[in-house]
Amino acid sequence: MVVPIRLLQRAVIGKPPAYRRASPESLDTQTTFVPAGNVHPAVYPYGEAATPPVATARLAQDKLRSRDLNLARHYGPILRFHRDETRLAGDPNEVLERAALKYRLSGGRDTTLVSPGRLTVELLIRQKVRGDSSGYSPTGVKTPFYLELSEVDYPGEKATAANEITAPCYAIVRSVPGHPDYLYIHYGFFYPHDSQLGGIVSHQGDWEILTLCMTTPTQDQPLGELKGICIARHGDLQAWKACSKMPSIRVERGSHAMDTLSAEEALRDRGPCWNTGQWVKLANDESVLRFSGAWGNDNTKPGRSPEGLPYKPWYVAPQKFLGIPP
Repeated sequence: MVVPIRLLQRAVIGKPPAYRRASPESLDTQTTFVPAGNVHPAVYPYGEAATPPVATARLAQDKLRSRDLNLARHYGPILRFHRDETRLAGDPNEVLERAALKYRLSGGRDTTLVSPGRLTVELLIRQKVRGDSSGYSPTGVKTPFYLELSEVDYPGEKATAANEITAPCYAIVRSVPGHPDYLYIHYGFFYPHDSQLGGIVSHQGDWEILTLCMTTPTQDQPLGELKGICIARHGDLQAWKACSKMPSIRVERGSHAMDTLSAEEALRDRGPCWNTGQWVKLANDESVLRFSGAWGNDNTKPGRSPEGLPYKPWYVAPQKFLGIPP
């Protein structure tokens, strides 16, 4: 009897790696898992399909993942909030327990796909409507799916007695296109709600993004060398700020827009502090971040609530939006 090579591999080394790419068609199956960072081509090295020999490929992927997590933790920025901030960072998984999943139709005839109290990660990323998939966007463009969030149930995490934030944040580590000697680390910070302060329109769901650029780690420099950071404010990318050490970051009250703080300003700040390096997770490990729709609803201005980290334009096409620090 001839035994398929796949069965022999399973018998010898167990299941194939979980990190593998899938086509849009395969998303109809209940067994497919595509990590969040892999929804777009050629971005996440340890998300590639394993090639023979499988054991060697898995070892290489595990080493790369370990390196990336170590870098994300080491460079994780410290975010400092206004002392009167009431809408702090939150956990996307906590949001699902209280949210409804909907699909935006023309003419305001939106339809509810999953009602509050029933939504799970599996249901979040397995919906298909009119050819759109809630867990995959082949172009990287936000799909018409969206979450209806309840501020009463979950405004975000509360600061601890030590005035610290313990919510998770997420990171994607990837090579700079065209510059193999450099890496990007994209950090994503999730806020269930914004507030209407300083002329900013209040809306559900908010993903704030910070990208850093560093040299690719070597044997002599296992943590690489930081070259600069780029912050998105209200959806617009700011100019690169050259730095050799990660600065403290101020988070504006209500809008959550970010800017760098001087050492003196950081000392004067008395609001909650979020040491994101202690709470960072790799986005590629989080199925919830595969969601291709909007993380909130604002019927007064459709599209205001943002897409998740893997669908941000500067993540999909960094060579167009980011470049490298001068």
